[in-house]
Amino acid sequence: MQSRRRISFWLTCVGPYLHRDILLVQKICRVLKGYYLCALKSVNSGDLEGGVCGNRTPRLHLKEARLNLEEALGACLLPSLQLIPANPAVGQEKWAVLSLLPYEINLQIQLDTRRILKRLAKEKLKELGRMVAKLAHANPMSVLRTIVHQIEAYRDMIAPVVDAFKYLTHLEYDILEYVVIERLVQGGREKLKDDGLNVSHWLQSLASFWGH
Repeated sequence: MQSRRRISFWLTCVGPYLHRDILLVQKICRVLKGYYLCALKSVNSGDLEGGVCGNRTPRLHLKEARLNLEEALGACLLPSLQLIPANPAVGQEKWAVLSLLPYEINLQIQLDTRRILKRLAKEKLKELGRMVAKLAHANPMSVLRTIVHQIEAYRDMIAPVVDAFKYLTHLEYDILEYVVIERLVQGGREKLKDDGLNVSHWLQSLASFWGH
């Protein structure tokens, strides 16, 4: 039990930097898959092998295994996948783990992108700015859309995001232009506040961002 907690703790600490050792990524995926399947088997059989988990019921053991798996995916495996150069084998290993859980986990990559953005600060700008850029290199359309959405909601993110964007490529700047235009012409959103005089908050933020 302690070893499983330590693994979960260290994966959370390592975070996306696990991408630096692809072989270790694959091994961890296989260990996590075996760990979860073992817990699932204990529920199906109605017993925990060897009494490893003490007085805990099989269902409680499975619940803990699922939470550990979700934490590992959200804090480490999925973010690190975005920093690994194209590697179908690693993608398959992570899918083998991801497919064990409900489909909602597939959305975790967007949540992790937002988490990185919220951590953007001047003192960590170089490190996190490059991390955001690497995410954009892997999937520019989705990542840049998420960034623009966040800017519309959080105006104080504009300055650090603009600084981080100096790591983008020319192609990604071109995609960014498309994303901003797409947001401007999107229907169903009022460009003026309820008073009919002042510009809506989202449009002010978007205009300020583009002005930078």
